[in-house]
Amino acid sequence: KPTNNPPNFQTPRPNLFTALGQVLGIGVIAPLYCFLHYTLSPIENFSALDQRLTSVRSAYAALPAVLLTYLVPFYLTLHWPGDLSPTRQALLFVWQLYPVWLSLVLWALSRLRSDTMATDKISRTQRDLPIMRWSVGGASALAAGVWWWAWMVGGYGLREVFVPVALPRSMASLAEFTAQFLRWDQVFGFGSHLLWLAYLFWDLASAGMLKEGWATAVGLGLGSVFVVGPGATVGLGWLWREHILATRRHKAALTPESVGRLHGASC
Repeated sequence: KPTNNPPNFQTPRPNLFTALGQVLGIGVIAPLYCFLHYTLSPIENFSALDQRLTSVRSAYAALPAVLLTYLVPFYLTLHWPGDLSPTRQALLFVWQLYPVWLSLVLWALSRLRSDTMATDKISRTQRDLPIMRWSVGGASALAAGVWWWAWMVGGYGLREVFVPVALPRSMASLAEFTAQFLRWDQVFGFGSHLLWLAYLFWDLASAGMLKEGWATAVGLGLGSVFVVGPGATVGLGWLWREHILATRRHKAALTPESVGRLHGASC
């Protein structure tokens, strides 16, 4: 059934979209993923509080799995001495296959805890929120730190990182081709995710769950892009949406208050 959360790694199989992103580029796959997620997860699915609940044991395992299988190989690939070093090439190969390793490590780490989903759905529908704040919040803090470093130390601003100046195929060297390809990749990758978040918050507003207003949410998002970067903005926006889904009810949801109003109107 459609779910609130992106396709995850509950079984030891590589995430299809992540694997395709490694092969074809995030800028190609991210718009497709965001479109499918949005169309298959309408806000009406979350009238019941337990519909947004994620597996607690998978939530605990998510951040360590990403650190071990994605960030560590990527960091070593960037900083290993020697451009043509066999070790560096091997690390790059390992990193390219990180969707496979991520699914396996996440599955293994999640099995270190018992599955409490059955009871959480009944009496602890917010049990995963503190874990998500640590994991997604920690990843967002790391993304913000990289953004600030690139801006203040590296001298790279929004235009240097995200604004392409030509099509990659028109570049004369491999380095120039890669630079332009990554810019286009990030424009479409982050652009689709930010637009996706805007649509998700529009749905929250339409469902009467966004008390702050859609314009306020979009304004905060745009400001956040400049202050902490697009990566942290996507993470923080997702956390805010999770909090709203967990603590506020759809205007059409059956609650003691809505039932009381219906009975009062019928008397």
